[in-house]
Amino acid sequence: MGGQFTTASFPFYESKVSIPLNLGNKDADIVTEALGNLNLSLGPYYALHFSDKCNLMLKGLLGYSFTANGQLNLKIKKQEEDITTLASYEPDNTVQITAGLAFTYNLKSNLGVTLYTDFNHSYVKCKYIRNKDFLDPGEPEILIKETPFNYKTIGIRLTGYF
Repeated sequence: MGGQFTTASFPFYESKVSIPLNLGNKDADIVTEALGNLNLSLGPYYALHFSDKCNLMLKGLLGYSFTANGQLNLKIKKQEEDITTLASYEPDNTVQITAGLAFTYNLKSNLGVTLYTDFNHSYVKCKYIRNKDFLDPGEPEILIKETPFNYKTIGIRLTGYF
């Protein structure tokens, strides 16, 4: 059995957000805050030892993801510090599942180099509160979307044994 504590931050892709049409001829950019979360997970780990030098670690974890609120802003060019909030978002905290594997080559009896990969899955319900100034008549101010939130990590690390 084991556990992990991780944090993650992801860019919010501006290409998925459109600049409101009712700005007239003003030139503007979308400015976003990163999507972020903090994860606490527990579960089984299993090690396969191929030799004194090599091993493979498998894990399957269940945990909880605490998410951060943020904003999507509109910065109008050629005006000093004119930043307007287009929308704010409030994702719900959620259950997260993590599966991973790590291959370690032992350099010494107490030190190894590890190549690892993890896959994280959660299903997030997010509330978007949109600025009334940029809505067309009849458009809702609040949108609630549920979507899978999946990401992979790949890396290399030094592993110490003590």
